[in-house]
Amino acid sequence: MRLTIRTNIAMRALMYCAVNSGRTVRKSDIASSCNTSEN
Repeated sequence: MRLTIRTNIAMRALMYCAVNSGRTVRKSDIASSCNTSEN
């Protein structure tokens, strides 16, 4: 299955949130783990 870049980043963000469900996840944390900008 091929994903667009935007969908790929969204999936990575959701997986990051799932793995870190016990704490508050900041936008900057997700951006740094996915190697993307915060926007």
